Amino acid sequence: MKIIFYIAVLIATLINLHAQEEMQTVELNIHELSFIKNNEYFNHIADGYTLLGTYLLPELDYSPHRGFHLKAGPFLHRYWGADTLNVAYPFIQMEYRTVHSIFRVGSIRNADNHGLIQPIMGVENILTKNALESGVQYLFTGNKMHLDASLNWKRFIFKKSPFQEEIFHALTWQYKWFDTKGWVSDVYLQNTLYHRGGQINTTPPDTGNVFTMLHTVWGLDIHRNVSSKSRVYGDAYFIRYAAQSDPAEYIFHKGYAWFSHAGFIYRDFNFYLGHWFGYHFVAPYGDDMFQSVSRVTETSDHQGVLSQEHAGYTDPVRSLLLIGANYEKKIFDGFQIRLTAKAFYQNYYSNPTPDNPANTVQDHWDYSFGLYFSYSGSLRLWDNIKSPPMGTGTRD
Repeated sequence: MKIIFYIAVLIATLINLHAQEEMQTVELNIHELSFIKNNEYFNHIADGYTLLGTYLLPELDYSPHRGFHLKAGPFLHRYWGADTLNVAYPFIQMEYRTVHSIFRVGSIRNADNHGLIQPIMGVENILTKNALESGVQYLFTGNKMHLDASLNWKRFIFKKSPFQEEIFHALTWQYKWFDTKGWVSDVYLQNTLYHRGGQINTTPPDTGNVFTMLHTVWGLDIHRNVSSKSRVYGDAYFIRYAAQSDPAEYIFHKGYAWFSHAGFIYRDFNFYLGHWFGYHFVAPYGDDMFQSVSRVTETSDHQGVLSQEHAGYTDPVRSLLLIGANYEKKIFDGFQIRLTAKAFYQNYYSNPTPDNPANTVQDHWDYSFGLYFSYSGSLRLWDNIKSPPMGTGTRD
């Protein structure tokens, strides 16, 4: 299992530690995100809804040794207008840092979806309780390479639990391919694995079969500075999807997709055009708009009978034109504001099933916009510096 790899990395790092000056500290870290995400969707694939809320994580960070941290605090999440908190979970984490690596065990704050592209993990994941993960994470950042590998234990089971355990593994790898004559290019590999199962739960066999889903993404981007304030860029990703079986909620067990953009950045503004082409594509945590299977909530009814308008509805060949603009500004150290706007145009290549005359396929537009305020800061509460004993200096 991947966890063995992460533990081995931690042990190897500890073995190679040199004696050094030791600093013990206690800090208060504050992480906060306030958001408005409005999805104006009027299609048969994705729900239209609005998320308005805040999550707050105040954590005490105790460091008994340079690079080693024990963190604990409450993770609080509330939607504006709700009578109660959406979630109030304990955050408990052990973290070890070296020059290029970070290793975490326990609670993990999902601030950037691990760098996964939106069809695999949509922005809504950091606006819900999914912003708090549990498991292990390893990060590496070098001069040319970045790696983020995580294992999120989404649902734990006890003996006779009436549901299955769920695990989500994500790996993102980015490598700077070339940087010459003003042109810079990066290559990407992303891999996710979603698994549910268990041997000690009491889920009925007809609904509790072991299920595993795999997504693999290969990507390339290239950009060039036009001036000191602007640059142009383009990217393209190819995605392969495969599942162990045909679960009822996903329907398809194999598929693929293309995802690409071309854009222009000027100061804090980003303008882009994009295209999505998905064939039998599904991803459990991906943005709803890119799925080939309907996720629309059945809310309408006739004479007390729940509507089945979207039951079995699919878009096996889903093609979308994307038009978007972002604005991102650092107000001061730790505080940032971000605005996003995106329009989706469903073109004639889409092939929805069943064919419903009431469903407009050609010339159909949907759009979304978001406003995000984020803050991360630290306050030193206590420190105690201990010098190493005489004669125990470091040696290269």
